[in-house]
Amino acid sequence: MLRKWTILGLTMATVTALAGGISMAQDEDSPLHKIMEQVNAKKLAINKGVRTPVAFKKSQKIVAESANDLVKLSKEARVFKEPSEKQKQPYEKWTMLMDDMTKSAENLAKVAGKDGVTQPKAKEAYNALNKSCTACHNVFRVDE
Repeated sequence: MLRKWTILGLTMATVTALAGGISMAQDEDSPLHKIMEQVNAKKLAINKGVRTPVAFKKSQKIVAESANDLVKLSKEARVFKEPSEKQKQPYEKWTMLMDDMTKSAENLAKVAGKDGVTQPKAKEAYNALNKSCTACHNVFRVDE
């Protein structure tokens, strides 16, 4: 009797894992997912760079370059309609949030690219970028 329940449980777990793995694989293959992976990597580099004054002094150039890369990536991501269709939101909301991300990334690139800028100023600009990312995720990544 115990063996029947064990087999049933393993079968259900396997089917669930396969179904989840298939849907995740489809998401990971999408062009938007690949862009967002790059966005995540650039944001991580910026985060490490603005964490402390010493880190910012060492990686100010990397922070500015990564912010410029985020501008390009946000412009690429802006054209995708899938997030608005998936969450049943207006496409204009998606473009507005992508435009906000572009503006905050441009501001960070400008601030971090200046000579003599302090880490608190760069961190402030980075926090604005984070807020734009969070605003978008609150609307378009509700299920995750």
